[in-house]
Amino acid sequence: MSITPTLRIFADLCLFRQRTENVPTSNNLLLGTAVALVLFCVLSDSHLYNSSYSLPAKAFAYSLWAMLLGTVLLVILKSNGVAERWRQTATAIFGTLALTKLIRWPLASGVRQDKQYIEEMARELVAAINAGIVDYPTPVIQLSIAYYVTWAIVIWALCIQSSILRHAIEVPLWIAFTIVIGYSVVVFPVWIVILNILI
Repeated sequence: MSITPTLRIFADLCLFRQRTENVPTSNNLLLGTAVALVLFCVLSDSHLYNSSYSLPAKAFAYSLWAMLLGTVLLVILKSNGVAERWRQTATAIFGTLALTKLIRWPLASGVRQDKQYIEEMARELVAAINAGIVDYPTPVIQLSIAYYVTWAIVIWALCIQSSILRHAIEVPLWIAFTIVIGYSVVVFPVWIVILNILI
């Protein structure tokens, strides 16, 4: 399997010009996209901002997240009677998420600084409230362009996943988007709870 046409498929999925069924059914490609996703998550540290986890712990954490996501996809496909599409669907979602994480990678440090800034402003506001200061000025939060671009990429990634899922389970786009939001809301807290138990 040539790398260039395969990358083109993932790029076209990201641009909504490709369908899930055109993704090659390959265990090697599935594994490769999962590894790429974990690697780019570790490099951008996209979900574990300011974490004190070591590099191996981060690799384990993101591997666990990818496995949880793959499991949820299998449950969704099975419940719709199309479990045989799991490899293609998981490959498509892992591959496109890896690409969007790669695009977000250069923005990670700016977003981390913005997050620290927001946390600092929140601490000051809470301290003022606790101290009984009633005329504390409303904080003006100035975020970098990286913060807004990152959120735009996050929304784009959700739309990509919705498009992939729509083709996989053959439902209207709004239903697929609702499912994607639903599993995103479920997988993330479960992942954090498991990490707190294991690490």
